[in-house]
Amino acid sequence: YKSENLIELAGRKYHQKRNHISKFMKTHTDVFLKEIDSKEDLDICRNIALSWFEDKFETVEEKPADYMPLEKALRYFYDLQYIGAILYADGQAVAFTIGEEISRDMFDVHFEKTLPEYKDAYPVINNQFVKQCLSKYKYINREDDTGSLALRKAKLSYNPDFLVNKYKAKVRKDSVRKTVLLKNLWKDIFGDDDKTVNSFFENVYKEDLCFSFEVDS
Repeated sequence: YKSENLIELAGRKYHQKRNHISKFMKTHTDVFLKEIDSKEDLDICRNIALSWFEDKFETVEEKPADYMPLEKALRYFYDLQYIGAILYADGQAVAFTIGEEISRDMFDVHFEKTLPEYKDAYPVINNQFVKQCLSKYKYINREDDTGSLALRKAKLSYNPDFLVNKYKAKVRKDSVRKTVLLKNLWKDIFGDDDKTVNSFFENVYKEDLCFSFEVDS
């Protein structure tokens, strides 16, 4: 997503988001965002996350795939150089978000959770986090939908600037076939002739130091 779009929410396609945020601001008091900067803040995030998970799942085994990664993200927040913020409303912490810089132009949002009774806080923390903490980035990556149709619908509602295809990769042990494929790939990418490519594979290339990945084959 372009950060400017998530900040400004301009135009008809963001009409519902603007109305949602406006309603939240009118319905709740003392709404503000605080950047995470202490162990106490991380404990607050942990409590919000536990409330969210407990509202949806009865046991730890039933919790979704992001349960343990989120716990580790909070535990190693500073070691991983993460950035995050907590949204407050009505005198309490109601939502939090965590992510990291992946390039000078892009920030990746890993987690976003709210208290069960504040589900309407998602568009607010999304907008305020980008506006107050991430405006220097051109793009905001909000990751994939993990196969959830509901999550996909929610992510598409923010009108991504572009989507990136994902692939499954597998390692083959067919060394002769792999070498042929690598030679062809080398020529396609760099445009070198057969003599140059063959010389590299005969004198420099070591199979145990090279991994190749194929798509749809």
